[in-house]
Formats: sequence, structure tokens, C-alpha cells
Amino acid sequence: MASPFLTSGTANLSPIRNALKNAQEGIDDQVIQSVANSQREVNQYNGLLDRIKTGQTRLTRMKETIFWGNLNHLQELILSRYSEAHSDYEKEKEKRAQAEIQARQYTDQLQLLAENLAASEQELAKLRDAQAEQKTIIERRHQYADQITLEKKRLKDYRARLDQLATLHTQQADIQAQLAAVQANQAALQKEQLSPLQTTISTHAAQLQELAKAIAQTELAAVVQHMAAYLRHLKTQRNQYQHLTETMAHLNQDVAIVHTMQDAMGTSIDRHVTGPLTSRPRTALHQDNEAIHERGAAQMSDQFQALKDQQQQLLAAHPDLKVILTHPALVDQLTTAQKALAGLADQFAKLTRQQATLTDHAQSKAQEIQTVQQTLDPNFDEAAVVQTITEAQANLDRLIVDAELDKKLATAEQAHRKLTDAEHNATRQKSIAEGHAQSAAAAAQEQAAELHRLAERIIPSLHTLAPYAPEGVTLKTIEDTIAFVTENRVPVRTNSYAQVTSQISKLIHRNDRNGIDRNALDVLFEERNHPDIASAMRQQRSTEDNGLTVVAFDINAALAILATDRAGVEKSLAQRKEGNDFAQTAYLGAAVQRITAQYQAIADYNAMLTQGAGKNNSIRLRITLTPDTVTPAVIAEARNPQQDERPHLLAEIQKRLEKLANDAAVSDDEAAFQAAARDLLDTRQWSNFNVEIHRRQSAPDDYEVVDDKFVQSGGSGAEKAQAMVLPLLLVPKMVLRQAQQDDAPYLVMFDEFADKLDPETAKSFVNTIARFGFCFIATMPNGAQNKVLADGVDNIAYTVLAPSQQDDGQFHKNRVVPALIWRQEPRQ
Repeated sequence: MASPFLTSGTANLSPIRNALKNAQEGIDDQVIQSVANSQREVNQYNGLLDRIKTGQTRLTRMKETIFWGNLNHLQELILSRYSEAHSDYEKEKEKRAQAEIQARQYTDQLQLLAENLAASEQELAKLRDAQAEQKTIIERRHQYADQITLEKKRLKDYRARLDQLATLHTQQADIQAQLAAVQANQAALQKEQLSPLQTTISTHAAQLQELAKAIAQTELAAVVQHMAAYLRHLKTQRNQYQHLTETMAHLNQDVAIVHTMQDAMGTSIDRHVTGPLTSRPRTALHQDNEAIHERGAAQMSDQFQALKDQQQQLLAAHPDLKVILTHPALVDQLTTAQKALAGLADQFAKLTRQQATLTDHAQSKAQEIQTVQQTLDPNFDEAAVVQTITEAQANLDRLIVDAELDKKLATAEQAHRKLTDAEHNATRQKSIAEGHAQSAAAAAQEQAAELHRLAERIIPSLHTLAPYAPEGVTLKTIEDTIAFVTENRVPVRTNSYAQVTSQISKLIHRNDRNGIDRNALDVLFEERNHPDIASAMRQQRSTEDNGLTVVAFDINAALAILATDRAGVEKSLAQRKEGNDFAQTAYLGAAVQRITAQYQAIADYNAMLTQGAGKNNSIRLRITLTPDTVTPAVIAEARNPQQDERPHLLAEIQKRLEKLANDAAVSDDEAAFQAAARDLLDTRQWSNFNVEIHRRQSAPDDYEVVDDKFVQSGGSGAEKAQAMVLPLLLVPKMVLRQAQQDDAPYLVMFDEFADKLDPETAKSFVNTIARFGFCFIATMPNGAQNKVLADGVDNIAYTVLAPSQQDDGQFHKNRVVPALIWRQEPRQ
């Protein structure tokens, strides 16, 4: 059988699930229609109420738009000009007042300036006289000052020369003392150090001829120099002599070594050359040994004699060397004496230089003293000069000079000039202020006339605008209007007059993208039986009155109409809600009953499945029911008979009713509305059926859902057959049981039964159908009857033969003939 539920390796369970849902009894259609229609009426009244509220809002916004937009227009057209003119008027009045005040101030200032000028002229005359008298005092002060300066200079020069002379005498005495000290040092050094040292050197020179020649010098520095050279040569000669001595000592040692070698060689010859025939060679070897070593010793003796001759020559050339070799410490003594002599020579040279320098200084100071003595005035009277200075200073102190007099005079002259300039400026400013006062008075009169013209012009516009003013706002005069606009400058500025006409039009009727405006004011008033207002809105949405843009109908009357209609609709809505609450209560009870019955039927379904599967069949099926489009809490509240309050269930019902009532797609189609009501309110659609299977090899309580995964998992044909056929047969069995009629026909029909099924699976299908108590009629290809010859089932097969005559344009019936009858009794 080509099953509609098992195709191309996938499981299509939607027909089974829908059949299981439809096999159960649903809520009565009258209950559903009653609650749906009641909710529809409530929502219709709610919609009407919303339209009226929206209409009120639009009219209120229209009123505000007209009021604020026209105020914006008046502000630009008149109020701003009035404010500017009023500001100019006040400015001109202020200018006139300020100019008159300035003119009076300048008049007072001129009077005060005249008094100050007179006082300034008197002060100037007084200061000029004092300045003339002070010039004489200044000349006399200069004379006394010059005299004091001259005498002080003479006294200062005389005292300076006396001080210089005293200083020179002191310096001369110091130089003489230093010169005496140098001479004393020379004498002490000569006596205590130089003379004993010279005596010691002379004592050594008595036995050293070359030293005596070296120190035979007149100058002490020459003695030091020649003695140092003598010591250097003497040390060199001593080193040469000692080197020769050491060489000679080495030669003596070598001669002794040669004789020792000769003896050792003779002993070796005697030891090694033995036997009766060796006497002659041994003798020859002894002779050679002696001759060789004697020649070597003789050569060494010749070298020794040459070195000894060099020593004698060195002693003959330098007689002091012999003395030094006898007394080795004498060289160090002479070296120490030479160094001490050199140090004394340096000291004597330094003292000599100091003595010469001090002698030159002494002569220089004597010359300076003589020069200063020649410059002193022998007749200079120091006391008389001091007296003259004292008297001149006393006379100078009595002549007082006012150092600030010139500054005072300059300040007074500058002040007099400023007073004169200020008088001229005050006179000029007074004339200017009087001219400004006259000009401002004339300008103020012109602005007052302009203000009057603007005030007269705005009054009619204010009368036109009065019906659109907010509650509590009354604009009678232009001053009231300007004050109100100033306080509300933001809404006035943000509501453009240019958009008033378009805003009125949009508020009356504004289509959406679908060309519909559900809240159109003209339609609303037409429906509310006010065609005059609707006509005014359609034909002339805005009009011009006294230069302002307004509407052609009484907007306040329209608002009053909507307020009255709103009260009536709200009253009717309250009545409809009472009826809707009753209908919802009835539906709630029906929903609780149907949901409870739906879930209780699952046990009956599973009992039927167990019966249909057979007692010895290891394949078991079961049906489960779970919430689908609602939450588990909704189902749990409906199935609990002890629960008085069911908030989740009630909220779900109200949500679905609201969705139904607000669905614009079905609002105008009664059939579509009722169908949508059944889809939303039929509680059988709230839960979903699942078919689960227990396979042969699975654990006892291990079930899996029959779905695409199950079909593709590679289960056996019998498992798939039972999984698909048993739930399908379950639906008619449940329906027939609910019919409770004895003659209810347990007959099913299959088209193309067992097509593409193997024989084992086909027989399993037949046995399952039989266990459910059904007879069935099936069509199948010719020759496929053997697939369904199952045990315990009656089989009658017919063959359908096509008519022999065809293609003649006539209708001919097929012939149906019996093919076989088979009944295999079940094995005992």
C-alpha cells in the first residue's frame, strides 16, 4: 500500500494528528459563536470609542494648531512690529529723558567749572611768584655748595697725603725688618750647616786628589755641580772594576773544573780500558786527556791575565778608585754630603734673591716718601679749613628750596587747562544733549502713532482667534497678546503658520499607505449623523478670516458633540461588557470540560492500541498529548477540578478573544470570522498528539516518537507498519465506539494496498487490521494477492479485466472475475 503517511523516507503525521483531534468531541459551535460575537461587539464599541477619543484628540490638536500657528503669524506680521515699535518708542522716551538729564547736568557742571577756574587762576599766580623767588635761592645755594665741595676736596687731599706718608713709613720699616731677617738666616745657615759640611768634604778631599780638583771652585753652585759629576764618574769606575773582578773569579772556577774533568776522565780510562793488550792505548788516552785539558786551562789563564791588566790600568788612571775600594762606605758618605751641599746652595740662592728684592723695595719706598713730602703744603691750616666748611654748610641749610614747586606749578597749569577744556566740552555737550532731547521727542511721537495703528489692526484678528484659545486664556488687547506670546515663546515658535492649512487637512482626513483613514473626522461626523460638519470638513477644510487661517465649522460645537457621543458609547460599552463576561464564563466552563475529556481519552486510545498490537507482539505503541499553542499552566488549570481560580486559562481566553475581535482581515467577512473563531477557540487545537513506539530490542520503558528520525533509523517493516497503521485505524474505531450502534460498519478501504511492500510487511498489515476488528477492501496490482494471504484471515481476490473492444468511442465496462479464495485456519 502506498501509505500517505510514509513517503520517501519521511513521516507525515499531520493527518494522523488531525484525525485524532477530530475524533474527540469539541466545544459546541453556539458557545464559541456566542463568546466570539459578544467579544466582537465589545471590540466594535471599543473601536468606536477609540475613534471618538481620537476625534477629540484631533479636534483638540486642530484647535491648538490653529491657535498657536495663527499666533505665530500674528507674531511675525504685527506683534513683532508692535514690539519693535514699542521698544523704539520706549527707547526714544528714554533718550529724551536721558538727554534732558544730561543737559541739566552740564548746566550744573558749567557753574561749578567757572568757580573752579577762578580758584585755579589765583593758585597759578601764587605759584609763579614763589617760583621767581626760588630761583635766587637756588643760585645762592649753588655758590655755597661749590665752596663746600672745594674746601672738602682740599681737606681730603691733605689728609690723604698724610695717610699715604704714614703708610709708606710703615712699609719701609717692614722691608728693613725683612731684610735683616734674611741676612740673619744667611749667617746662621753659613755657620750652622754650610761651614761644617765644607769642612767634612775638605777632610775627604785631603786623601782624594780628583775630589780636591773638583771642589776647587769659587762659587758654591759650581762646587755642587763638579762634585756631582765627580761622583757619577767614580761610581762608573767602581762598577767597571767590580765587573772585571767577577769575570776573573768565574775563570778561576772554570780552570778548577777543567782539572777535575781531567782526573775524572783518567779514572774512566783506567776503568774501561783493561786487559793484556790495552796498556799502550790506555797510556795514549791518558796523554791525550792531559794534553787537551792543559791546553784549555792555559787558554783560560791567558784570559785571566788580560782582565787583571785592565784592572791595573784602571787603578793607575784613577787614583781615587783605589781609596774607594779600600773604604767602600766613602762613596755613600760623599753622595750624602753632595746632596746636602746642593740643598744648602739652593737655600743660599733663594735668600740672596730675597735680599736683592728687599733692597730694591727699600730704595723705592724711600723715593716715594720723598715725593709725597714734596707735595705737602707747609702752610695748610686744617682747623681753619674745617671752620670754613662748617659755616658754609650752615648758610646752605638755611636756604630752603621747595623741590615740588615746579611739579606743583605744572600740575596747577595742567589742572587749569583741563578746567578750561572741560568748560568748552561741557558747553558743547550741553548743546548736543538739548538737540538729542528735541530729536527723541519727535521720534517718540512718530512711534506712538505707529503703535496706535498696529493696535487697531490686531483687534479683529484677536476676535477671530478667541474660539481657538486654550481654556482660561483671554486675549483682548495687543498688550495681553504680547505678554502671552512672551510667556509661551516655545509653542509659538515651533508652530509654523505656513503648515496650519496642511495640518488641518491631515487632522481631518489622512489616508495611510492603503488609502484608508479609520479615524477620519469627516467620516466620523457623517456616521454620527452630523452631515453639516462633515460637509464643511470635506468641501472647505480651512478658510481665511481677518488675515488668519481657521476652519469653516464651529470647532467647539464639534468637540461638544463628540463629548456627548463618547458618554453614550461608554454607557453602551459597559452593558456589552456585562454580556461578554457571561459568555466568557460559559465558554470557560466548556473549555474546562473539553480539555479534561480530551486528556482523559488518552488512556482509552492506548488501551485500543494495546489490543490492536496483539498479546504476543513485542512492538508496542502509545499516544501522548502535550500542550502546543498554550502553556502547560493553562492545561493544568483546566484539568484541576478543585481549582476555583484559573488565571492562566482566563488570560489565554481573553488574549484569543482580543486577537479574534481585532483581526481586521475577518472583521467584514462573517464566514471567515466564524472560521477564525473556531480555529482560536477550539480547545482541541491547543494540544498536539504524538505517536510513540517501543521496538523489540528496546528497554521496557523506552519509547521513541514516530517522526522522520524514526523512519530514517532503519527499523523493520513491521515496526513501521504498526507505527503508521495502528494510529490510523484508531480514529475510526474511536468514532464507531462513540456512535454506540450495533450495526456500525467496521469496514475500511485501501487503494494500491501492499504496493512496494514486501510480503512479510503486507501480512503484518493484514493481521493488525484484523485484530482491530475491521474488514477491508483493497486494490492492488495483478499477481500481488499472495502478499496478503495471511493466517486467520479470509481472502477473496478478484481480477479486473479491461474490455476487449476499445477505441471505438463507446463506453465499455471492465469485467470483474473471482481469482481465488483463501482461508488459513490459525494454528492451535
